[in-house]
Amino acid sequence: MEVALIFRRSCGRRKGGRVRTIVQMFKSLLRGGATGSAASDVVGDALRAADWIAKAMTSSGYGLDFSVKSLEEVDRFFEEQAPNGAPRPDGLLGKDLGARLFAIGAYVGEVIRRQVGGEWKADDSDPEAEI
Repeated sequence: MEVALIFRRSCGRRKGGRVRTIVQMFKSLLRGGATGSAASDVVGDALRAADWIAKAMTSSGYGLDFSVKSLEEVDRFFEEQAPNGAPRPDGLLGKDLGARLFAIGAYVGEVIRRQVGGEWKADDSDPEAEI
């Protein structure tokens, strides 16, 4: 089974939701050992964003190491940085919200991909897939 996951700019603009919802969505997409090609600019951007956010959040006291357990740290991050779903103006989500949410989504997706298996696939010819 092949699953195409396209990261869209709009992903970073959505408000609300929790890590569990994201995890469930990615699990359902990746279930069954998805295959695909990581030779994509969109995929590369997402993987770089996931690595960047893991380092940035780790340096801010949240232990992100691409383990399933680290998703609890992502949940803690949102509880502390966006209480009641609204980013604290002086917090880590107070600026560059879209890019940071995209990176966190990419991180969560990569954690799940590593657990379930499979590869990312994207269509770089799709203008909506731009980052």
